[in-house]
Amino acid sequence: MEIENIPTEVLGYIISYLESPFQYMTVSKTWKEEIHKIKSLTLKTSKAKVEYGLMNIINQFPALKQLKLEGIDSKEMDITSRLVDDFASQFMGHATIIDIESVSDQVMNGVFNCPRLITLSLPIEQMGRIDDNEFQNNRNLGLIIQNLPQLTSLTLDSPVLMVESYNWTLSSLKTLTLTSVDRHSLYNLMTGFNSNMQLINLYQLTIDVAHHQISSQFIPALSKGCPNLKSLKFKFAILGDSVLNHICIYLPNLAQLRFSRCDIPFITKKWSLIFKYLACYLKNLHTIAFKYCNISLLGRMDDRIQLGMTSHLKLRNLKLFDIRDERPDIFTIYTFLCLFPNLICFRTDLDLQCFPIPDQYQDVVYQGLRHCKVLEFRFAKLFGDPIKACQLDIQPLVCTELQHLTVWGSKPFPDFLILPNAAHLTTLSLNFTTEPPDGVQYHLPSLKVLEIKAISHLAQDICLNCLVSLTVSSTKLESFALEAANRSPDFFDLEILSNFIHTCPRIRSFKTVQFQYDFKSLTKFLVVWPQLHTLMLCGQRAVGIISNEFEDTFLFPLLNTKPLLHTIRFGVTDVTVQPFESTHGIRTRQVDTSQYDFMFKVALHGMFRRYEDRIRQFYHQLRCVKIRGPLEDGYGSQTN
Repeated sequence: MEIENIPTEVLGYIISYLESPFQYMTVSKTWKEEIHKIKSLTLKTSKAKVEYGLMNIINQFPALKQLKLEGIDSKEMDITSRLVDDFASQFMGHATIIDIESVSDQVMNGVFNCPRLITLSLPIEQMGRIDDNEFQNNRNLGLIIQNLPQLTSLTLDSPVLMVESYNWTLSSLKTLTLTSVDRHSLYNLMTGFNSNMQLINLYQLTIDVAHHQISSQFIPALSKGCPNLKSLKFKFAILGDSVLNHICIYLPNLAQLRFSRCDIPFITKKWSLIFKYLACYLKNLHTIAFKYCNISLLGRMDDRIQLGMTSHLKLRNLKLFDIRDERPDIFTIYTFLCLFPNLICFRTDLDLQCFPIPDQYQDVVYQGLRHCKVLEFRFAKLFGDPIKACQLDIQPLVCTELQHLTVWGSKPFPDFLILPNAAHLTTLSLNFTTEPPDGVQYHLPSLKVLEIKAISHLAQDICLNCLVSLTVSSTKLESFALEAANRSPDFFDLEILSNFIHTCPRIRSFKTVQFQYDFKSLTKFLVVWPQLHTLMLCGQRAVGIISNEFEDTFLFPLLNTKPLLHTIRFGVTDVTVQPFESTHGIRTRQVDTSQYDFMFKVALHGMFRRYEDRIRQFYHQLRCVKIRGPLEDGYGSQTN
């Protein structure tokens, strides 16, 4: 690709990686013209950029809409976070910017001078801040909302809210995300809502309270301050005894309710009864999600809790994951489907003891799942004899509109879910799966995404057997991932790879983990899949040694013949291309063992990063290049 023909959006991406911000000004006349069209810019902090000046850079992009300021590069860890603050503090505002994200809150110096700003994100609290007053001013939630009434979306980490009265009546805020909220700011927010501080346009609120308790009085105050709230999520919260009850009473118009890593008090540890209770009151809910949550028993019965069996026709999405010991049994699933007969997305933990489904529940379960478009079952560890479990005769589960199916840890192989829905499945993900039955072939003509993950000493064999069975007629397949979760890599069978290439000609994304490839296998990628944009051959020694022969026969021809390829990742043994020093030389020069271990890892890391930079210099279309050595890529090793 000629440098003058690089698309504008790719040009902006390239500029973000330049060490000196003025380098691009002398590259090409076309670049100078295209700079005026760039709308999105990401800038990584560096000494050169700080010296050149943030505003000197930004002012050269008159059409800029989105600005993202990132921290220091991993290669410059000697640079303190103060440099990041210095860089962000140079921002003085911009006339056309509508979206700002910054790792440093010092960017607030110029945020108030962005008249069109509608999205602001300060997601990470900077470490080492010396001036507490400066920190409180920059992250003062009350002042930000009051002084930026045009904002529609705000994400703020460690927000500060003083005991003051703020005027929020003109605020256009629709989405508010607060993370790492301390108890004082949470209390002041509740006090402000009770004092007629209102966000009348707020639609979605997410609060991460860092393991503090949500008072039962917070919900009534929230209903006063956000009268039109439709979506509420709590994370890392310890809910007060009456919080669920108050949500049902004071927020009856909620459409989405989510809890993540929360402690939830209730009169029983049965999840089915919690959903019953919510269904009785929140008639407009279409999404309920619980993840990593725990039920704590209430010490007393609340007279207002009524557990009537009422169908909830509006609920469409239900998620119940990682809920410790209170996993759903077949009665819980039956209750869900009685309460919510119109589910289109059902994602839950499950126990294989639910199958075969008892006769008294079959009609409701099969009818309730018939119209699901997204189905995810995470099976628990199977209690009892696994041999007996693999011989279970499970009735096929027919979902006439099912498009996305995800199954975790199913024993036996989930053909009772795949076979009856094969014609219309577009996404299939099998995690920690077993081998399919011998001789069974699954015809999936609509399949576009396939992900297979196995964990055992036979993980590679399981993955390849699944691949052979599931891609017999998957001519529309576009994205493929095969992951063998063990410590010993094995070769990808050449015959299976050849058949896969012939059967699936439309692949755009190809990923394998813990599979090795010889030269004959690698060269097959050169003549197939012209639309390929992602190639990830991960794991220990996946492609062997990067040598001059490797570059000339595979890597460079691959990059030259695949114009859409933007992401590559290879697990390698070594790099022997000049001027990159071989790790064998490092190994022979080290005498002291402890010094060798440290220096060897440092040298490896630096060598692979330098080689990545070399590839980027030659091929500007690449957005992501990762070369990982045997100590970095693979199970049981550190990975990036």
